[in-house]
Amino acid sequence: MNGKQDLSKVSVLLVEDEAFMRRLIQRMLEDLGVGEIVLAQDGGEAVQYILNNSYAFTLILLDLEMPRVNGFEVLKYLRSAPDVGNHDLPVVILTGHAEKERVVQAVQYGIHGYLVKPVSKADLISKINRAMTKPPIDASHLK
Repeated sequence: MNGKQDLSKVSVLLVEDEAFMRRLIQRMLEDLGVGEIVLAQDGGEAVQYILNNSYAFTLILLDLEMPRVNGFEVLKYLRSAPDVGNHDLPVVILTGHAEKERVVQAVQYGIHGYLVKPVSKADLISKINRAMTKPPIDASHLK
């Protein structure tokens, strides 16, 4: 799969508290032809979108480090709350920190990939493709 893949039916929830990074990733998603991009500036807003039945997300791009409700809290809610419709929704985390412990912690919540900021378009499409076609990352491969 490459950037020419038809992503017009893909719906992404992009959760990023830094406005510049949110706009940059949004533009990359638009360039890749993603059909729907919903922006959330923090984890609390993301949870509201997840609960809103009018959105049927294909993928979540989720920053880990955010004020108020962080990415780990969103992941925990997404994977376990009874009022969430799809507990298996693919999630790719966005992080400015590639420390192994943080990645392993996120993997335990069933993520499908992670991107270290700054994000390149090639890495973004690669992670989207992986998230859409493969199971969550196996934590045993990270140890």
